[in-house]
Amino acid sequence: MKEIKFRIFDNSEKKFLIKNEKVSRGIFKDKVSEIVDFENNSVQINNPEDERYIFLQYTGMKDINDKEIYEGDIVLWIDSYDNERKDKVFFENGAFRINSPLFEIADYGELEIIGNFYQNPELLEEK
Repeated sequence: MKEIKFRIFDNSEKKFLIKNEKVSRGIFKDKVSEIVDFENNSVQINNPEDERYIFLQYTGMKDINDKEIYEGDIVLWIDSYDNERKDKVFFENGAFRINSPLFEIADYGELEIIGNFYQNPELLEEK
């Protein structure tokens, strides 16, 4: 059975929330409040339209360095012509993918995480 896990990116602070970090914020005038409590494995978001927190799901795979691969990670891989490629991991049509909506992430062989889209978008820029 696949382990279902998420990591959470705080778009305002431009960082990932870490385990045991408690965050709570409330702006009652605007009816916006969020509570993220890793200690109790709970998340409450009262305003889903607020894009402060981005939830990124674990793919169930690890890279060549035994790091867990999540949505939004940027991975390095070698294509069938021995060219190095860099792509963002995304979820589409019920599967985690990179590069193409036709192939699942598991079809690409060895992957190496080199960053993530939210903190290192420049890694995907063409030179």
